[in-house]
Amino acid sequence: MKQYYIHSILAVLLVLSLASYNPTTTGQISLYNEFEEYRAEVIEPINDRAIKTAEKGGRYTTMLEETEEAFHYINEELIPYAAETRDLALEAQDRLVNPEIQELNEILIENLELTLESFTMTASMTEMNIPPIEDEKAVYEKTEKIYAELMELQEEIDRTSAEYEKRVEELAAN
Repeated sequence: MKQYYIHSILAVLLVLSLASYNPTTTGQISLYNEFEEYRAEVIEPINDRAIKTAEKGGRYTTMLEETEEAFHYINEELIPYAAETRDLALEAQDRLVNPEIQELNEILIENLELTLESFTMTASMTEMNIPPIEDEKAVYEKTEKIYAELMELQEEIDRTSAEYEKRVEELAAN
């Protein structure tokens, strides 16, 4: 009887240990499943936000004749929206398990931070051009310098965008 009782306890422990092992509860999730979840929860919403960001950028461009209005718009609408978008990617990073998805998201975060930096520099350049301008030559020189930095920044944005798209395609192919 004692032996039966011990075997029963061991069987129950074995069943409980097997039942408690669930790859998703231990933080393990298949690369495919995590990528599909990432696509639905991060890629698609951020792509939707990218479209809206482009629309906001277009609106900013149409406002450039009214420099002060454009400056307020970029600071009150465009930059906060871009920061919210970046924050979505930052929040997602904490939930990611697979290194491939984590690396992909890190590239996205870098891209979004570069984009945010670009908007901030653009706001600075816009602010310098709000009338009245006391020293047009100095403002022109500063604007040219910022514009050159923006072009370099845009190259980095393009590079990270291309790397991100390449990695997304690779993961989607698996």
